[in-house]
Amino acid sequence: MLSGMNVASASSEDYTKNVLIQMFGENKGAVASSIKILSVPKEIDALMSVGFGMADAAVTTDSSLAKLSAINRKLHDTLKQLLISNETLLPIVAVPKPQDENHKKLAKIIKDMEAAVEGKNKLSMLGFDGWKILNASEKEYLEKQ
Repeated sequence: MLSGMNVASASSEDYTKNVLIQMFGENKGAVASSIKILSVPKEIDALMSVGFGMADAAVTTDSSLAKLSAINRKLHDTLKQLLISNETLLPIVAVPKPQDENHKKLAKIIKDMEAAVEGKNKLSMLGFDGWKILNASEKEYLEKQ
């Protein structure tokens, strides 16, 4: 299906290949390993790269596909959803309790990255769309998992 093709993704190569293996199924792991990953800064860029012929497919989210519809309806209408992954939890940054000053500095650095274009791009490459401090109910939910 996608064997040996170029697939655009805003996530890391390892993460993208793991998602593809999950979507293809374990017995199709060889297909995922034969795919070449084109790294792009944003998911919308992954979709646009398919339109420009730079990639054969894109690994992206439903929300990015919906954004493409608003930005470029013509390109959106030429794309077809091929596979869908299982639902995934958002990635988190976890530090040991209690937090020391270095942990607080790390959290501040990551939070401040959103304010700069270069920082947003780096967060995007790591698979983060944004940053937020968890509220009590979100922490409770994660602790139960």
